[in-house]
Amino acid sequence: LGTSVMAVAALLAAACSGGDGGSAGGNGGSGGGERIVITARDSTFEPAQVTVPQGKTVTLVLKNEGAAVHNLRLETKEAAGKDFASDPMVNPGASSEIQVKIDRPGTYRFVCDYHLPGMVGELTVR
Repeated sequence: LGTSVMAVAALLAAACSGGDGGSAGGNGGSGGGERIVITARDSTFEPAQVTVPQGKTVTLVLKNEGAAVHNLRLETKEAAGKDFASDPMVNPGASSEIQVKIDRPGTYRFVCDYHLPGMVGELTVR
């Protein structure tokens, strides 16, 4: 099991590296943009539905209040050319930030890769 978790973490780290805005750890300082906290519990995101303004930079903060490791990956390849992702492993009690800017309105899924298919939310861009 440990090897499987490490392999998943390595794949997620590779997928998350080298993007503009797809990296975690930002401070939300892009023009005083909005910060939205999404709390991960053991099988849910709260809130599970989030709305952000089109074309504005927003900081999504994943706060892990569960007992398990979580992450957050926002599936926006069709709108932004890539997915946005938190740190690959956000431990209980920790948090991770993502700066997101999406120019195309629509509804996009965000997921915890460790707890699919049940741990899913929606981000609406208007």
